[in-house]
Amino acid sequence: MSKLLVQRKIIEILRILSDAEGPLGARKIGDLLKERGYNLGERAVRYHLSILDEQGFTKKHGYHGRTITERGRKELEEALVTDRLNFVMTRIESLIYQCSFDPGRREGDVIVNLSTVDKDQLDDIMGLFNEFVASGLQSSHIRIMDEGEMTGGEVVPAGKAVIATLCSITVDGVFLNHGIPAELKFGGVVRIKDGKYDGFLDYIGYRGTTIDPIKIFLAKKMTDITGAIRGEGRILANYREVPEVAKDAIEGVLSDLSLLGMRGWAQTSGGVVMYAGVNSIAYIEEKGIKTDTQPNARLMPFKSMKEV
Repeated sequence: MSKLLVQRKIIEILRILSDAEGPLGARKIGDLLKERGYNLGERAVRYHLSILDEQGFTKKHGYHGRTITERGRKELEEALVTDRLNFVMTRIESLIYQCSFDPGRREGDVIVNLSTVDKDQLDDIMGLFNEFVASGLQSSHIRIMDEGEMTGGEVVPAGKAVIATLCSITVDGVFLNHGIPAELKFGGVVRIKDGKYDGFLDYIGYRGTTIDPIKIFLAKKMTDITGAIRGEGRILANYREVPEVAKDAIEGVLSDLSLLGMRGWAQTSGGVVMYAGVNSIAYIEEKGIKTDTQPNARLMPFKSMKEV
């Protein structure tokens, strides 16, 4: 049995004891583990509990069973943070792997961001969106889902609309489909100077956070999209490392995307910077319109999106 699997089972036992209102015996813990997909017999559970006792993570209360200790709770909290750190990047990598978009044929699934807004503000939002797209800093493809429509298995609430914008991480899926290895490294805020990329001002690694970096900077309102449209400002972007030997293939992919109105990128030595698809949403929020935005929310057929 792998060390990682043993560790996951131990953490799950701590989680069960943390949720319990009192002591639990090995048999009850075994039953709860089975409900969560871990098939451990009572004897195996006792073995894992003995390890937890030795480490001071659990305390035995005679025949009544065990409870989690304060030290065990701290260990569980640290383990759950690690799980969340892994989850952010694992989820993104899953979307990249499933992205089937072919720029040449203009079909396949792309990765989208989803923003929920008040329906009665849609006219103002679209006016701002068109202003931003005209700057050349953003893809011009979106999809609007009205109240009552289904999106990602959920119904758009009454009085609301959901705007899907093309996520910049779609390019990583296209790179993968073209055999170009790309490693997404970090997301953050970049400076726009004279209308061009002028370096990152702040960033967070995708493997070093429990929340998507773009969502963090969007929430902190660190952009100056209004200024960027005029040539000097701050926008959101992410960076991926790519092999230098794939430079020609990379330029070909980016050129194909540009022809489809997917602009907003810069090549650097050993990497590619993509402007985030939620920059239009950041611009809308700068103008006082509230949104509830989820970057890289899910996959969507490209043909269901419209160019504006």
